[in-house]
Amino acid sequence: MEKLTTLRFDGKCRKCGKSIPKGNRAFWHGKRNGISHYPRCDVTETPRPVPSERVTILDWGTIKEAYLSLIAGTKSASDYVKRSHNKKVLSNYVERWKSGDKSWTGATDEEMKSWLHAGFHVPGIENANPDLEPLRERRKLKFSEEGELQLDLALSGFDYPFLEWERRARKPGMRLDIGVCFNANTDASVIAQYERWIAQAITTLEESGYDLEVNLAGQVRDSWTNNPGNEKTLIRVKRENEASDFAEWSALFSPGGFRHLMFLAMILAAEINGQDISGSLGSAYGMDWKVAMDESERTLRIDNPNGPRDFPEAEMIGKFLATIHKTD
Repeated sequence: MEKLTTLRFDGKCRKCGKSIPKGNRAFWHGKRNGISHYPRCDVTETPRPVPSERVTILDWGTIKEAYLSLIAGTKSASDYVKRSHNKKVLSNYVERWKSGDKSWTGATDEEMKSWLHAGFHVPGIENANPDLEPLRERRKLKFSEEGELQLDLALSGFDYPFLEWERRARKPGMRLDIGVCFNANTDASVIAQYERWIAQAITTLEESGYDLEVNLAGQVRDSWTNNPGNEKTLIRVKRENEASDFAEWSALFSPGGFRHLMFLAMILAAEINGQDISGSLGSAYGMDWKVAMDESERTLRIDNPNGPRDFPEAEMIGKFLATIHKTD
C-alpha cells in the first residue's frame, strides 16, 4: 500500500536509487519499504527477496538447566553467552524474571521453578476431547498359547486356552513442529485453550501408534540486530524412540513459559549463530491457524497467528484430523 506525501527529510528512491530532497512529493510505501519518486520513475523495481527462515534447535534439558541455574545464581549470563551485547540482554531478562512482577512475564521465578520441578497442570487436559479419539481401531482379545488362562477352556482340552490383546502395529515416526509464539496483547485464556488442545492432540497421536519427535517453536522476525530475517527457535522436548513424560516439559505451557523459557531459548539461539539478539527479541510473524504435513520430511506443522482474539477449536480439529487421515 502506498501513500503520496511531502518529505520532511532527504531520502532515496527505492526503485532508481536517486536522492529525493525534502519538500518534494513522493510515494511512501510503509515503514520497512521506503519511498519512491512522484511522478513515477521509469525504473522497474527489483522484487525484494523473501527472507528465509533460519532454524535453530535446542534440547529441552539445556533450556531447563540454564534457567534454573540463572535464577538460583549458581551461574551467570557469561556462562551461557560470550557476546557482550547478549550478556547484557540476558542479564536484564534474568533481573526481570527475578523481580517478582509477573504482570508482563506471566509468572514469578518461584512459580516457574515449581513448575519446572513438579510440572504444570494444563487446565482441562484431563477432559478427553471426544473429537480427538485415537485414530485406529480398538484392540481385540484373541485366543493364544500364552496370556491370561481361561480355566474352562483348559479343562475342556481347548488347544488355545489363553486370551491376549492383539498387538498394535507401530506407525512411521513423525516430527511435530508446534508454533507457540504470541504478541504481548494476546489474551492468556486464548493461549491456554490452544495449549490444552495441543496437549490433547499430542496424546491422540501417541495413542494412535505414532513415534513422535516433538518441538515447540518460537517464530519471530528481525530478532538479530545486524541480520534481519525470520528466525525459528525450536525447543526439542521429545525425540523419536524416546519415552516422554508430559509433566517433564509442561512448564513450557505455563503462563510464564513463553516469556521465561522461550525467550531464554531465543537468546541462546542468537549466541549459537554468532548474532546479537535484539532487546525486544523481535516480533512474532505467524499469520493464521494452520495444520500442514510436509511428507518429504515427515513433519506435521501446527502454526498460530501472532495476535489471535480467540481459538477456533472446531476448525483446528477438522484441519488436524483431515491432515492425519490423509497421511495414513
